[in-house]
Amino acid sequence: MKSYLSSMKSKDEGRERVVSLVSYMAMGLVLAGVLMQIGAIGGGLYVMAAGAIPFFVLRLFIRWRAPKDHARIRTVMVYSAMLLLVAVVAGYLNKPYWMLPVMVASMLEFYISFRLSKLVA
Repeated sequence: MKSYLSSMKSKDEGRERVVSLVSYMAMGLVLAGVLMQIGAIGGGLYVMAAGAIPFFVLRLFIRWRAPKDHARIRTVMVYSAMLLLVAVVAGYLNKPYWMLPVMVASMLEFYISFRLSKLVA
């Protein structure tokens, strides 16, 4: 029979769950905003901004809390999130190249996914 204390979640597990949930929600908003912007649906830029801003703040928080051996890859994560903000600003200014920072950010995320799997393993 499990004790009450063993069934409780630690504070760090709860924090990780919240960070993951916010990250997925923010990236979902960014994806929806990009698709709306491509489809010329009104408000796509605002949806993308609603996801990119908390995603950037979250990545800064993760970078701040990262151990020293993970700091380099976490810095790349911050740059990737910053590129999403650049895409929002470029879209707001009606620049035709607003999609370029999104593509570079997606390539950085692809690179990060391989690097993080090596760090965790």
